Amino acid sequence: MQLWGFSVGRLVTLAIEEGMLYVFIEQMHLPNMTVKCCSQFIVVALNYVFSKLIIFRNQGGIAEDLDC
Repeated sequence: MQLWGFSVGRLVTLAIEEGMLYVFIEQMHLPNMTVKCCSQFIVVALNYVFSKLIIFRNQGGIAEDLDC
């Protein structure tokens, strides 16, 4: 289940990044490197949020199973 959520989260952030690059570079003609750096910051933040708060939240998994 976590692998599926992780993969979907990465695909969502890939789509967001590609959309941002298309809009800001192709449509608005902003500088490539500036847009790429800003979009990478947003993607890293979203990846953290997806991974930490949604995908790998504590679900009573291995860590709690090992307590005797």
